[in-house]
Amino acid sequence: MKASAPILLAIVALPALAGERHSVSELKTFTYGRPDATPIVFSVRSRAENAYAQLYCAYMDVHYADGTHDWHRIAPFRSGTHGWERATGAFAPARPVSKIELFGIFRDGTGNVEFGGHGVERRDGTNDVLDAYAATDLPHSYSDVIVRKVFSGREVRLETTRESPSRLAPQCPVPKGEVRVWACGSLRTVTPLTYPGGGDSAAVSLDLARREGESAQVNVTSGSGLDGVTLEMGQLRRADGRLFSGDVKWERVGYIARGYGFRTHPDAPPLSWRWLPGPLLPAAPFRVRAASTQGVWITVRAAADAEAGDYAGRIRVMHCGKVLAELPLSVRVRGFALPERFGLKTAFSVMDGFTRKYYPDDFAARKRESWNVMLDHRLNPDDISRTSPPEIGDLVYARSRGMNSFNLLNIVPPARPGQTWVPCARPEVLFAPGFYEAFTNRISPTVRELRARGMLADAYIYGFDERGKEYFAGMDSFWKRWKCDFPDIPMLTTSYQFKHVAMGDDRREGVFSSDRFCPIIQHFKPETAERLKAMGKEVWWYSCCQPFPPMPNFGSYENPLWEGRMLVGWLTRAYRLGGFLFWIVNRWDNGNAKLDESDTFFPEWREGEATQECPGDGTFLYPGRGHILPSVRLSMLRDAVEDYEYQELAGFADAPFKSLTDFPHSPEPLLNERRRLADAIERR
Repeated sequence: MKASAPILLAIVALPALAGERHSVSELKTFTYGRPDATPIVFSVRSRAENAYAQLYCAYMDVHYADGTHDWHRIAPFRSGTHGWERATGAFAPARPVSKIELFGIFRDGTGNVEFGGHGVERRDGTNDVLDAYAATDLPHSYSDVIVRKVFSGREVRLETTRESPSRLAPQCPVPKGEVRVWACGSLRTVTPLTYPGGGDSAAVSLDLARREGESAQVNVTSGSGLDGVTLEMGQLRRADGRLFSGDVKWERVGYIARGYGFRTHPDAPPLSWRWLPGPLLPAAPFRVRAASTQGVWITVRAAADAEAGDYAGRIRVMHCGKVLAELPLSVRVRGFALPERFGLKTAFSVMDGFTRKYYPDDFAARKRESWNVMLDHRLNPDDISRTSPPEIGDLVYARSRGMNSFNLLNIVPPARPGQTWVPCARPEVLFAPGFYEAFTNRISPTVRELRARGMLADAYIYGFDERGKEYFAGMDSFWKRWKCDFPDIPMLTTSYQFKHVAMGDDRREGVFSSDRFCPIIQHFKPETAERLKAMGKEVWWYSCCQPFPPMPNFGSYENPLWEGRMLVGWLTRAYRLGGFLFWIVNRWDNGNAKLDESDTFFPEWREGEATQECPGDGTFLYPGRGHILPSVRLSMLRDAVEDYEYQELAGFADAPFKSLTDFPHSPEPLLNERRRLADAIERR
């Protein structure tokens, strides 16, 4: 049955000034005198001009007759510029529905939108195709993969089909029987369907300080396909014959398939290309599939004792004992060193629960391997969600390699057997009599030993993960007791205290009750951060599945690599923030299936719905059969931390952006400023 005929409504967003974020919404309410549980088909029309927002969709709230609710049922619109289009969703309510509120929403974005045609139908599905996505599977197979979101009866399901031969595959410019080898920088997203052209190089050139690692890409494009390709890295020497002191290595780039439901990005590769770069695999002979590009990741790391100067070497790309191509490799070592102790405080969580789940028989070794990968990338192998204090030996080891901050314990009950992680708990648990005493009893022995070792200055506790105002009064009581008992250990929180202060709700009890405030980026306000810092507070920030364009992020495969480097390495320092937090780097949830490093394509690896339209969010390490694997995004994060350290060493920076939404959409301005900083440091 139909509730009512759709009513046309329209609202136009005011033109946004450069960098200004704004929101627009329009509501239509449908009420039912005789509530029932018939499925709901809802839709809204919209058109847009250069529109990018944290939420741009048809948005439905469902109110049940018994007083309960279902919130946040959405059907997204495409970002960017488009004419009138309809976003349609379907939902099977659990109980009789008394009211439906249907919005067209454009929240916290830039650009112009119009909404109209809010419509609701109450009926069973009739194999309605609500949405569809199609992409070529080339070069993994010669077919197109089509995913349809279908509403049938009371069920919404995804149907995947293949069509051969592929109609969406681009034409490879390299003829059959020929090979092209080309190089580019580490901030370019090179997919298997990225072919040689503009922006390529016939050489690899790197510029780095002592204790710094820098990367580049060597790409092999074949018209017909090759097996058993490998690289030989020649020695690096100065003109006077002095050998380079450091490490030179290469890794194979692995590729992850796009799934259904990801949020598009204006600077991402074409939507019809299915495969994007992800994990980095150990050096080994590799296959280049026909009409495609296989990437190789080159990393040079200068030792602490490396002598300054210009070094030269060669990279040979080999096949069956023959040289396919030879590329010059030049490395400039600067006359200064990055600090032994990391310059930026980070909390990128390596959760023991996921490592133990995937590697139950050799957990300790894999944990240490994960920590080493993180430390190699100048990131603290922290865990904001830990439910037992860290091992002292692990902390001593990580500190010897540069770690500068760590969480002692999450303010939650101990994990139950088999529980992977515990983000938070209900107020009646956290603020119950005896919880505080039990928490401090768990942590006190570790605190005593760290104090005796002189390591307590790097410690903090974490709690109240993304909790709202119903927690603030209890947080106030907990924090005040904590500061009496442990005045030298700060408490860090991602609760919504910062957001409430920014909204002017600053008289609420407990809204200032913490030492370190860590808002999600889309809630960040510079003036609020400065106010808190003036009160003696420390301000960090974090990203988690969001923000989406027009703000920068790095969690999704869709994000360009330079965007994350700017966010972590430059904006964090520009706003004078204390650190950067990320919820997890090893969110592995693929049925314990590990990546087979013998190939570079991983069609079975899936990430999507669990990360809210942000596939890859939470996975910067990958579980291999033989190794814990880093990723191209982890390499980018290393460079971001190093950029931050350049700015600290120079004491200044002229960051090439104006705000979180007004910045250049290319890596060149960042790289140019980085070189300018290096020159200034050397002149000292």
